Amino acid sequence: MDGSIESVRESVPDIVVVGAGLAGSLIAVLLARAGLKVHVYELRDDPRKSGSAGASARSINLALSTRGLTALKVAGLDDLVTKIGTPMHSRCVHLQTSSTPEFQPYGQIGQHLLSVSRNKLN
Repeated sequence: MDGSIESVRESVPDIVVVGAGLAGSLIAVLLARAGLKVHVYELRDDPRKSGSAGASARSINLALSTRGLTALKVAGLDDLVTKIGTPMHSRCVHLQTSSTPEFQPYGQIGQHLLSVSRNKLN
């Protein structure tokens, strides 16, 4: 076996991914697109179904950084996610010592986080 994806395809019958969170789902998509047979297992119920355990405990939005967007670009999903997201250029901090809020940028000029609704993403 030379380590190429072709030799892996021939020698590995199935790949198991435990956890269907952000990283697990992304690696499952990438491996399946490479022609490997992938099984994904997740302990929690599907968050898209109303009343699923833990759905109400999750945050409403997901904030994606450059790393997350780069990973989505590798999977060819960046345009889709960017269309449903809202750029966040800074955060507002309310200090106890001042009545004036302070805005702190998330990066350099032109950089931002992307806020994406979990419901839309699912």
